[in-house]
Amino acid sequence: MPLLQQGGVEVLVRTLIDESAGRDEIFLLSTDSSEDLEKSGWLSRLAGHLQVPSGVLPASWSTELLSWIAKHQIELCHFHMSGTYGWRAWSWRACPITRLAHTGLPVVTTNHQAVTFFDSSRPPSPLWRKWAGTLRYWPGKARQLSAVRWEASVSLHDQQVTRRWFPGFQDKTI
Repeated sequence: MPLLQQGGVEVLVRTLIDESAGRDEIFLLSTDSSEDLEKSGWLSRLAGHLQVPSGVLPASWSTELLSWIAKHQIELCHFHMSGTYGWRAWSWRACPITRLAHTGLPVVTTNHQAVTFFDSSRPPSPLWRKWAGTLRYWPGKARQLSAVRWEASVSLHDQQVTRRWFPGFQDKTI
């Protein structure tokens, strides 16, 4: 998510940065370039920034992220997910959230739009393909849920969807 667009998440993150200035070190992962953050005045309020590639993350990006986090000695990570399978949560090996949580660092997530493969196929797919997608991607998301401290849903509806599709992780979904 770009910090500079005017969505609810972006407003929340900008407010947290403002209110934490001088008290906490905030490191930001966003699709914004450091140049754009510099021009807008936000970069100076951050302890660090790493630009996230737009679109589907390359599998190799997890390694870059882990190195960056270790270099900066970050103590807690929060990932905002714009959907159930964001941040490559569907991937067994290349989800940066799962890989980072497995290092022992506390990692939490916020799921902004809980969806199933039955809701989110684009373009619309036949039922057999939706089931195949679920069988392929569900284990990666389950592994991601298992790795994090908790995943917050932004609505009761989203929490119910997540708990229905991942019943073994009810204690992780708040």
